[in-house]
Amino acid sequence: MRAKRAGIFIKLFLSLTLASVLIFSGLLYFSLNSFKEAFYSQKTDDMSLYTERTGQFLDMYVQNVRNLLLEVSRQLDAEDMQKEPWKTEEMLARLLEWNKELISQVYVRTADGRVLTGNRLLYDTIEHPQLLETFRIVDDNPGIISWSQPYYSPMLVDETVAFALAVRDKSGRRIGIVLAEINTPQLSGQLSKLFYGQENSFVLFSEKGRLVAYERSSALLPYEQATVPKRLDASFVSRLWNAENGVNRLKGPKEALLTVKSNRNQLGWYLVTVTGEQRFMVSVREVIGRYVGISVLWFALLIVFTYFISRHFIRPLKLLALQMDRFNGELFPLIVSPEPRNDEIGDLTRSYQLLIERIRGLLETVREKEERKKESELRLLLSQIRPHFLYNTLACIGSLAKQHRAADVVETIRSLIRLLTFSIDKKTEMVTLYEELDLLKAYVQIMKIRYGDTFTLVIEVPEEDMGRIVPKMLLQPLLENALFHGVVHKEDGVIRISVRQEGETFELRVQDNGQGMTAEQLAAVQGAQTAVHDDGTRPVRQGLNGIGLSNIQERVKLLYGEEYGLAIESEVGFGTCVRVKLPARPFR
Repeated sequence: MRAKRAGIFIKLFLSLTLASVLIFSGLLYFSLNSFKEAFYSQKTDDMSLYTERTGQFLDMYVQNVRNLLLEVSRQLDAEDMQKEPWKTEEMLARLLEWNKELISQVYVRTADGRVLTGNRLLYDTIEHPQLLETFRIVDDNPGIISWSQPYYSPMLVDETVAFALAVRDKSGRRIGIVLAEINTPQLSGQLSKLFYGQENSFVLFSEKGRLVAYERSSALLPYEQATVPKRLDASFVSRLWNAENGVNRLKGPKEALLTVKSNRNQLGWYLVTVTGEQRFMVSVREVIGRYVGISVLWFALLIVFTYFISRHFIRPLKLLALQMDRFNGELFPLIVSPEPRNDEIGDLTRSYQLLIERIRGLLETVREKEERKKESELRLLLSQIRPHFLYNTLACIGSLAKQHRAADVVETIRSLIRLLTFSIDKKTEMVTLYEELDLLKAYVQIMKIRYGDTFTLVIEVPEEDMGRIVPKMLLQPLLENALFHGVVHKEDGVIRISVRQEGETFELRVQDNGQGMTAEQLAAVQGAQTAVHDDGTRPVRQGLNGIGLSNIQERVKLLYGEEYGLAIESEVGFGTCVRVKLPARPFR
């Protein structure tokens, strides 16, 4: 009897529902089609207007940059650049201040290869390896203004584009090159004002598909997580660039997007305007609303008609649902069915009981792992550059300055800047082995200034392994541990860093020839990060940071699994060797 009733219920309900859906879907389909073409036509016309207006703005922007370069070239004097370069730099500084919304930096390269800049202090402090290569763009188009592809500028800490012009004297001899880097964040902000708030956005490409500018905070665009400044999602950028000129539809982070692509400007750059389709579907929603009202009335009658048939099945399901509602993520009640059932509902009840038990075990496992991960992240957050290390390093710099050791002062400041930049940078938690070793060199330079040339760092890493990806700040605590617990008090201390790969495992080794450690000393070093005083404070270490070996161990296991981590070997009088076992991941 039950099987018969279930069959009647299913057939009746599905038949009525299917007929209703077909009727209302047909009416809705024909109504929506009459609106769709008009909506798309209106919106594409609006977006084409935005694109044309933005192209005119870009032409004016480029003309302003050209005028600036021409003004600099008119004011340059070959004799001043050779004998009194400071006058040229003062002129560049004034132009930079007056045009800071247009350009971020301006440079002049003299005929003898010197670089003059409007911000000498910043240029001398921060290396700009791309600059000298960028000056060569004038060789491709001598006599006219040239521009580069977008590249990263450490002076702007963002992507930029350079415009350059060769400067010649009256005889036609080249006396220098003037180059200006545009302020792309300002350009993005100015373009954003042309698109009327949150309803539209934009992405600007160079003629070769490199990103020039884009809106940094738009709900329409997908961004990569935890990047400063915000970066667009790489796959989304690829889809935008590969789209044809004209109108296109793309999938966005929250809704479908309508885009218009055009390169009608002097530079040949491609501007893609973006808008969400839901922004202009208000009228469609009104049409849908009318049919929804009619549908509600019809389905109300359908519910009344099927209620009596479905009552036999709905009541036991409601009882099961009430017991399911008791589950809130903390309580795991054992369900007792009000009456034994041997049908599908009984099977569902028993399956739910088994599911709750499985969820209990999974949640406990996840909760434990999350707590460990949060503790590790908190310790890593608290382990940024320690004030004592900064105080001691700055004191050393002051001492070097009093001794007139200018070269050591410059090198020590650069090393400190590299350490600060590397430690504070939040863009990524993974770096190449080359970057990690470069940090160690900066740290060792500071330590040798503080403690003298009493130890040697030997790096035995093949060139082909330099591109391997490792967790950030992995080796520095190990080097610091080897230094302070091993070789700092020796005259001929040696710290050796080497690598080895066995199958799918890649191993890093930090080995010293110091005094070694007893079992008690080794336990103290491993527990230094988690030690807490009676008053709740942590002991202060005098090193670069507070990352202990136990923290590194936990980070490695959380990132790669329990089979990876640290292994320490130490013998009193012979030194210590710390081995870090990692998976042999692909290179960057």
